[in-house]
Amino acid sequence: MSGKIKVCMVIAGYYPNYSGAEKQLRQLMATNVFFNNIDCLVLTRKRKNLSNYELMDGIPIYRVSTFGSGIFAALTFVLFSFFWLIKNRQKFDILHCHQLHSSSTIGILGKLLLKRKVISKVTRSGTYGELNEIERLPFARLRIKLLRSHLDKVIILNKEMGQELRLRNFSQGKIAFIPNGVKIDNGIGLLDCEKETLRRKLNLPSGKLLLYTGQMNRTKGISSLLKAWRLIREQKADAKLLLLGEINDPAIQVSSESDESIFCLGKVEDIHDYLKACDIFILPSLSEGMSNSLLEAMVSGLAIVATDIAGNRELIIDRKNGLLVKPQDIQGLAAAMLKLIEDEPFALKLAQQARLDVRQYDINRIGDVYFRLYHQMLQQT
Repeated sequence: MSGKIKVCMVIAGYYPNYSGAEKQLRQLMATNVFFNNIDCLVLTRKRKNLSNYELMDGIPIYRVSTFGSGIFAALTFVLFSFFWLIKNRQKFDILHCHQLHSSSTIGILGKLLLKRKVISKVTRSGTYGELNEIERLPFARLRIKLLRSHLDKVIILNKEMGQELRLRNFSQGKIAFIPNGVKIDNGIGLLDCEKETLRRKLNLPSGKLLLYTGQMNRTKGISSLLKAWRLIREQKADAKLLLLGEINDPAIQVSSESDESIFCLGKVEDIHDYLKACDIFILPSLSEGMSNSLLEAMVSGLAIVATDIAGNRELIIDRKNGLLVKPQDIQGLAAAMLKLIEDEPFALKLAQQARLDVRQYDINRIGDVYFRLYHQMLQQT
């Protein structure tokens, strides 16, 4: 094999409409090894007011139209994407699909009819994970059989994903653990005076600032966080909770807006200054794969409280580099937040250890792992 490896990234949504999977993909394609050794393109759904083609960060983005919503939108995404693959078959050697739903169906069609290698990355595990979602859909057994039979590799982010796949008879040889990555900041944390200056720049309040970043829906445990926050507010009037991200649940919107100690800042493109300006990061999720937000909080030197679920457990060791609490344990979540608010030396110790531990997830190292996997797959007949 000579020249650059050609990889088509198949993903249901991409920038400027994004979530964790899209953010991780964009970071991965920006790594040095991808820039120098891999010709990437992205195949995704066309969203309203977006063009069919765009060059973003030097990467070609192709958008195919879909019609309707729900299952019909997914079916038309598969159909029109397959036509695109046939027309553009010379542009890719490998189909790298993100999530097990329609993207992986597109990848399987590409393998069967175009003889391309296909990889699929699982992004969520547990009750709200992709495999459990598929099993609640029509033709679930057939869907699982197709995935099991035709995917060349399945990328997992945590141990629970591997267990879920093996329970459904995926062979161990097809499963590869490649964690998410994060851009490592080699700087030092801000001094108190620098943090106050940054807060004024961002128009943030003073006092202890606790932060949540990400989507706000039922799987993210925001309702538990808001209930636990009421207990904190009673004891720590100067503490403030910042919520960064789009609120998808009207009940969360109403509950957060009625509390003057909660600041809903909406979706923020670049959260790094907000991370640096805060003291404690909270991740109350019910289901994760491997959270980008959690990785970024570790890099930023925040003390962390996270739920004791797969994905979070891959990153956080309780009382070593953060605190773990049971999902939906309102009293436990409040107690953990209060501990970090009141015990600053302990919080600092956890934060410093987290900054050390997160270095193994350097996005450039993760890019190297994918490059070696692509190369290995193309060497196989």
